[in-house]
Order: sequence, then C-alpha cells, then structure tokens
Amino acid sequence: MEKRELINQMCERIEGGRSVAAAYLGMPESKFNNRLYESKGCRFFSIDELLALQTLSQSTLVAEYFAERSDALVVPIPSAGDVDAVELHHMGLHTTVKRSAVDQLILDAIREHGGLMNKPNRKFWMLTVNTSQHETVKFAPRCRFTVSKNTATADQAVALHKHTE
Repeated sequence: MEKRELINQMCERIEGGRSVAAAYLGMPESKFNNRLYESKGCRFFSIDELLALQTLSQSTLVAEYFAERSDALVVPIPSAGDVDAVELHHMGLHTTVKRSAVDQLILDAIREHGGLMNKPNRKFWMLTVNTSQHETVKFAPRCRFTVSKNTATADQAVALHKHTE
C-alpha cells in the first residue's frame, strides 16, 4: 500500500470523507489535498496527523502500513469482553495437570535410580509427556527441555528407557 492509498482508505471509513478529515486536522480541504499529493510545496502528513486520522477512521490502517514495511504483523489487543474467564480457567487447569505429570515422571525417575547423576556411565535418557494433542515436552537429566510434534507418549519413553539399561 502506498501512502496516498493509506489516506484514501482512511477517508473512505470516515463519514463525510476528506472534508471531515480536513476539518478534524484543522485545515481547509484544498490544503488537505495539497498535503495528500505533495503539491504546491506542501509536505505529506506528519505521523501525529496520520494517527489522528486513524483514530477518526476507527481503524488500524496506519499501524498496518508501518508494520508491512517492517515485515511485522498488527495484532489487536482483545478487549476484556472478548476473554472468557471460564475457558481461561479450564486452559490453566489443563496446563497444571500436564506440568504435574512431568513433575511426577521426574520424581519417579529419581526414586527408581536413586538420583539422576549418581551413576558415572549412565546412558542419556529422556522422559516424554504429552502436553497437548500435537506437542510433547521432553525432559533429560541435565534439565534440558524440548518441545516437539508427534513423539512418543510418556509410558513409551519410560518403557524404552527401562529396555535400554
């Protein structure tokens, strides 16, 4: 999008168009047009003026314009009404259950082996716990965590570990 197109899109969203936008910025429509087309020695709109037009047009077009040039993405902040507290609570509980499963596997490994690092030639092993339908968290003795897609379940990982010792 070019800068003139940005102004034109914002003016389309403003009820009353360019004349209302010009009045909002405190200038006659002819001066507004001169600034838009950078004619008669006029410079383009300042950042503050662009932000004022964005507010008037109730859009995020200026932010999107600059984000596009920075290879970024504009993500609007959700309002308090968009967040469902019950759903957030359910997601939090689900996460707590999965964290607990990882902690339980670590504790079981410590109990089974008397500690993680007490045997000098211990083979490198890994515990895996499903954290969602598509991701798993892996725990290795030196506290390195990785997340990967479609890996074995915790029971399979522990069985594999017991088989390799």
